[in-house]
Amino acid sequence: MKKLLIFLTLGLLFSFTAKAQVVTNMVNVDYQTLYIDTVTNTGTGALFITLTQPYNNLTIQPKVTKIIGTMNSNSAPKLQGSIDGTNYYDIAGDTLHITNTSSAIVDDWVKTSQAYKYYKVTWTGTGTMSAKLEAKVFLVK
Repeated sequence: MKKLLIFLTLGLLFSFTAKAQVVTNMVNVDYQTLYIDTVTNTGTGALFITLTQPYNNLTIQPKVTKIIGTMNSNSAPKLQGSIDGTNYYDIAGDTLHITNTSSAIVDDWVKTSQAYKYYKVTWTGTGTMSAKLEAKVFLVK
């Protein structure tokens, strides 16, 4: 009985198969250039992204780097989408928390489906400051 229990246990352990890790074929990946704008005091910066074809996955990586002054969390960069390139709407959950730091503030906004043709990263500064707003875009067909 003890041998039977051991064989059943071993059989159960070996019945699990390991799945190989799948790597996306890099032929199906587009990497758009870096978008850059400078936000000064209470000015607004906007980075416009136009998709020319459908994509399965979209990752936008916003980055804010303080140049001078004091940044605060009263205003945060956000992602907006549009179907016509004119009327933009906030995409829920995609904001970047701002703190007064000399280090770059970076996040990844990942979309597993493409809901819009036009995207915009926008940010209105607060107080007396100047900062660089950047965004990189990674697309998978």
